[in-house]
Amino acid sequence: MKSLAIQRGWGEKKLIQLDSLISQFLIVPINTERQMKVYSEIDAYSKHKDKIRNYPAGYSSVTVGKNDLWIAATANVTNSKLVSADGDFDHLDGVFIDLVKFKI
Repeated sequence: MKSLAIQRGWGEKKLIQLDSLISQFLIVPINTERQMKVYSEIDAYSKHKDKIRNYPAGYSSVTVGKNDLWIAATANVTNSKLVSADGDFDHLDGVFIDLVKFKI
């Protein structure tokens, strides 16, 4: 978020507001065994290589960035809604995460 603020030339007032907003976020470390387990499960599922899970009809492999895997695993472990404006998490909605989509 800070990178986008810099790229868009936000002024000092907006940057202070962003810092205030960020300070209210829940900070969750990503080094727990449960997060690593879920990360691995989401990765395998996305690649259509999870031999245990059932897939929706017509499902094909989805490439998911490593940071997005951590984001989804963290949302899963913390039982949080994942808010996104893109389609990177669509295939995980209702399987691993509760996805909330918004338009920019």
